[in-house]
Amino acid sequence: NQNGTVSDIGSDVLDAAQETFQEDVETVKNQIESVIEAVHASIQAGLQSVNTGVRL
Repeated sequence: NQNGTVSDIGSDVLDAAQETFQEDVETVKNQIESVIEAVHASIQAGLQSVNTGVRL
């Protein structure tokens, strides 16, 4: 059945595209989390030095 084959190929392509998209989303999510952690760390460091400055 020619039709079946075409739609099978179509759905395979869609599945592959969806998997790739999922991986991209994961990657972006991880990058955002890393950035947030870095920002948080530098805010903490900034607060620490402000506190130290106040104490001095």
